[in-house]
This record gives sequence, structure tokens and C-alpha cells, in this order.
Amino acid sequence: MTKSKAQGVLSKDEVDIRKLIERWAKAVRDGDRTGICTDHVPDILMFDVPPPLFSQGLDSYMATWERFLS
Repeated sequence: MTKSKAQGVLSKDEVDIRKLIERWAKAVRDGDRTGICTDHVPDILMFDVPPPLFSQGLDSYMATWERFLS
């Protein structure tokens, strides 16, 4: 477990989730398309705010990133 002053002691699951989010956020900042989809399952179903409002499947999900990253 890791200790954080603001949150006390974090469980291993919390540490793992934080690492996953940090890894994904870095991939987004870097425009790393492979990194963006690394931890997603092939049959992802994503609901989002900008159109299209949902995407089904990894290819469809990644197509939304092309628009965002351009």
C-alpha cells in the first residue's frame, strides 16, 4: 500500500487504478494512439458528450480520438 497525506493509506487496487489513469492521461497528452487504447477491451461501449454520443468497438472508439487529436 502507498500512503498519501491527503487520502491516507491507498489499497493496491487504488494504486493500480491511479497508475492506469495516469498512463492513459499521459498517452492522451502525448497523442499516443496506441497508449490511449492499451487498456480498453475490443468490444468497448463508450458514451461521450460530443457527437457521436456513443461508440461501439475499439475501432469506433479510436475514430473519435482522430477527431479530437487533429
